[in-house]
Amino acid sequence: MKKITLLLAMALGTFAANAQNDYTFTVQTGQTYTNLEGATSINNGDVWDYDYFGEFTMPFSFGIAGQAVDRFYFDDDYFGLLAPGATADEEEGVFLFVVNNLFVQDIAYDSGNSNSPLSYKVEGTTGNRILKLEMKNAGLEDIELSVATNGLYLNFQVWLYESDKSIEIHYGDSNVTTAYINAFINEGEQVFTTAIAGIENVYLLTGNSANPTYGEYTENTLPASPNLSGYPASGTVYRFAPAGTTNAPVFARNNFSLYPNPASTVVNIRANDVAEGQYAVYNMLGAVVAQGSLTGTDTAINTASLQEGVYVIKVDNQNLKFIKK
Repeated sequence: MKKITLLLAMALGTFAANAQNDYTFTVQTGQTYTNLEGATSINNGDVWDYDYFGEFTMPFSFGIAGQAVDRFYFDDDYFGLLAPGATADEEEGVFLFVVNNLFVQDIAYDSGNSNSPLSYKVEGTTGNRILKLEMKNAGLEDIELSVATNGLYLNFQVWLYESDKSIEIHYGDSNVTTAYINAFINEGEQVFTTAIAGIENVYLLTGNSANPTYGEYTENTLPASPNLSGYPASGTVYRFAPAGTTNAPVFARNNFSLYPNPASTVVNIRANDVAEGQYAVYNMLGAVVAQGSLTGTDTAINTASLQEGVYVIKVDNQNLKFIKK
């Protein structure tokens, strides 16, 4: 399917990140990478390439940028999460972990005997559990580049934290060369990047893989060449912590929330205490499409005239995102 390659190739806008601040990004290097022991198989010993495995029920409550998800799966090259009611062959409510965007497959695909297990494991106690997703000893598809793919392999894990809803990508042993990545980009006309991708937002890393630049984008604001400089070294950990957690707060969060979300005719701002002040509704171009005054603990905003899409409500120095359907 190569969904993310197509999405990133559609970058038409300027190199401008959204001011949504859904996540705070940090990177660590030199960390110990350990293969999962006693994990549950996802591919059940089957060789895989363009294959779908799942769905599996999330072992704890989790969400991406405030959107609840209840299942995980593997499809083609990516581990993914699904919102309640969503299916992997749709776009709405689907979130993919683009760990490298290379075209991966079972390293022993031609033999018919899998040597690249896909697996998961839940570790920790209730309230502090971690769901770990692992791709082990994966090979690369032959896409007719000047640099051979034979013998190239990679390992990685995606960690999902119950306690603060953080996401970590852990890179293990790999022999993917910079020469191959350059050929993948220049000859294959692909992009080499790391991202968490949904239909509305892409949380994207570019630049130096040892110290990447992080940005939050929509399809219309993606950079034209969102590439990393090389494959992350073994022991590299990319961490995406929800903004406002103790890891690295971006804004002081006030006690406001939105419901229902998505909304069709009305979206409500709810405050824990009686609130006073102004609100403004912005579209993804940054234009104000509605504004008004808070009316206590619940303020109703008429959204019937808004076009379908993503909007941001700014209230008391807080940005709240909702979807008009």
